[in-house]
Parts: sequence; C-alpha cells; structure tokens
Amino acid sequence: YVKEEVASPGYKLDETVFEVDLRNYESEEPYLIESVEPMDTPLIRLKKTSSFQVQDDPNSIYSLGGARYQLYADKGCTVKAKAFSVNADGEIIGYTDAVLVTEEDGDSNILYVGRSIYYVKEEQASPGFNLDTTIYLVDLRDYESDEPYLVKSTEPMDTPRLTLKKTSSISSM
Repeated sequence: YVKEEVASPGYKLDETVFEVDLRNYESEEPYLIESVEPMDTPLIRLKKTSSFQVQDDPNSIYSLGGARYQLYADKGCTVKAKAFSVNADGEIIGYTDAVLVTEEDGDSNILYVGRSIYYVKEEQASPGFNLDTTIYLVDLRDYESDEPYLVKSTEPMDTPRLTLKKTSSISSM
C-alpha cells in the first residue's frame, strides 16, 4: 500500500491509499502511481459598493467597474504580493501580480494566493469615484473555506461642487 504523507507546497494531502501489487509486474518501466493533490491555496475576491444610493438609471459618469486593487505582502504596501496562475485543469502554471479588478457590478476577479497575511489597497478608482484610502488587512493563514475570502470596499463618489452666484436683475440701484 502507498499513501502520501507530506503534501507538495501549495497542495493538500492526497488521502487516497493506493494498493500496489508488484508480484506479477514484469515491465522495465517504473510502476506509475498517479496521485492528484487538491490545491491548498485560498481564494480571494473583492466586492465594491458605492457610499451613496445607486441610481436605477445608469449614469455614464459613474461606474463600479475598473477599480484596481493591489495585494501587498507588507503593512507599508511596498512589496507587491503574487498570485498563482492556474490553468483550466486547476494546475499551478506560474505566478502573476496579485491584482483585483472590478466589473460593472462591483465584483472582482478571483485570485489564488498563498496562506499569508495580505494588505489590499486600491490603486485606481473607478470612474466617478474617489480613491478608497482604506488598507484592508486580510489574514489567510488559517482560512479553510472553499469560498473565496471576500474583501468589501465602499467607495465615496466623486461629487462635483457647485457654486451659485446670484445677482440682481436690476443693475445699479
């Protein structure tokens, strides 16, 4: 019997116990056991909302889409974190910058990241909104859900200021 005892970094232990009988194995090729380790990388995503009541009618100068949030590995937000690049089969094929970008509904992409502490900072506000200056602390060291960890960001709208100057219709009295 063969059972995995230590998982590869970024993966969970494959709990399968493989029964191997080599008594009649005559090939010169090594006997192959295929073990599939599930990924042990937490997921993270962001949901952005407006600090003001959203209008039912779409207004082209405001959009929740296009906001860009960078994950950092340090509290000072100087070391950019990396996310895993994953292929269609769920295999890690490399690394990329850990960046969350929102769609029109305020939902971001989902990132596969390592078990660590991250600091999420908005780098670019979406059209019609001010930059969210909050730095979100995210601790994924012990996060055990299959659902992505959700960062919630509420952005203030960039409201134009209007000044009205009143004058008399009677000129010099």
